[in-house]
Amino acid sequence: MRKIFVTVILLCVLVSGAVFARDTETVMPTIKFMGNKYTLYYSAKSPELGGYINEYYKQRESYASWSELLALHHYPSAFYPIEHAQAFKGFLSENGIPAMIEVDEDNNSAILDFIIINSKQTPIILEFNVFRYVKSPVCGSVGLQYAKRYRITNAEEIEKIKKSFAKNRLKYIKKVKKIKIPDLVTSDIEYGKYINPPLKKEEIKQETVKQEEVKIEKTSEENKVTESDKSEQEVQVNEESNKDSEK
Repeated sequence: MRKIFVTVILLCVLVSGAVFARDTETVMPTIKFMGNKYTLYYSAKSPELGGYINEYYKQRESYASWSELLALHHYPSAFYPIEHAQAFKGFLSENGIPAMIEVDEDNNSAILDFIIINSKQTPIILEFNVFRYVKSPVCGSVGLQYAKRYRITNAEEIEKIKKSFAKNRLKYIKKVKKIKIPDLVTSDIEYGKYINPPLKKEEIKQETVKQEEVKIEKTSEENKVTESDKSEQEVQVNEESNKDSEK
């Protein structure tokens, strides 16, 4: 998915959470969807959009080889989910990818679905995507993505898969609408393991104390400098006053 679809996301000129705080446990978050359990396997911050992407995979699947995935995309600068979805739809259309959009003005949300076909390699990759865009609880918007991928060995199978999509499309969209949006994990994760694990509660307290000590020390140094400047100014004033008296 990352080589095919995330490339599209990164090329998109769209402007793009809740911090997922973990304590001492290292078990990754999971999502239950359509009878399957998806586990957080990959997380990284996008240098282009400034937000994190969290990717969840089924058991024994990963970004190297997968059939279905759930992903949460954060767009911290996209304050209007509907506009973001509409802009993305326009981008897809410009690149020859038809997309359908459903807008919910009352809830400031949108559903976008489309099919990507990569026929420049063997096996042919055909991927069905549903995106649900909503407001982020902290900043900007988030997009929950469900993707289903097929690897096809010949072009004749494409039409069969498309018919299957047409038959099940509304079911997938309905399911994506109902799923609870997971909290955004703002930590780097590879292969289902934290690269830089979040601080434990005790470590957070220690770090807070250190920061406060630094602030106090910095303030003290600034006060010393200020007092020193005042003393120098007083000396200069006295010297100038003495000179004036002599004159």
